[in-house]
Amino acid sequence: MKIFQSIGKLFLGLIGLIVVVVIIALCMGGKDEATKVTTKDGKQVEVKGDATAKLGDTVKVGDWEYTFISAKTAKTVKGIVQNETPDSDQFIVVKVKAVNVGKDKSTLSESLFKLKDKEGAEYEASTKLFNEMMLKPLNPHGSFTGEIAFEVPNGKTTDFKLEAQGGFASSKTVAVELG
Repeated sequence: MKIFQSIGKLFLGLIGLIVVVVIIALCMGGKDEATKVTTKDGKQVEVKGDATAKLGDTVKVGDWEYTFISAKTAKTVKGIVQNETPDSDQFIVVKVKAVNVGKDKSTLSESLFKLKDKEGAEYEASTKLFNEMMLKPLNPHGSFTGEIAFEVPNGKTTDFKLEAQGGFASSKTVAVELG
């Protein structure tokens, strides 16, 4: 009988400990840090929550600072050996410069970016574009400029926003109007 009482007390103690840890974790939460957007004309704006930028803007989100240089449509992209064609109708190719503004080495990946159309459909980066961005580790203040290709239907060129994440561990994103 005493064994069952001891097990019961231990069980209640563990549940109490779990509840305390969960409460502490919820209270600590993440900072709702403002996203800094520097427009092409040099103005700096801070935006709470998810931000929207335009081509040419520089945006700090999480441990990354992105400058969205250009967006274009293409029927082919440079593959590892030869030019590649899309499985769908066309590519939208976005040129981006990324700078690691964190304090630690961080990995840049095409998976930090996705394309969304006005109906809410999401397009992941195409693996057909030979791109050194794939899982590129960068030291603090290191930068990389490259292109990301997305396969999309013909006729859709300006109805898209590029969504960039602030890193693998970050929930912060920024949306970039491509049109």
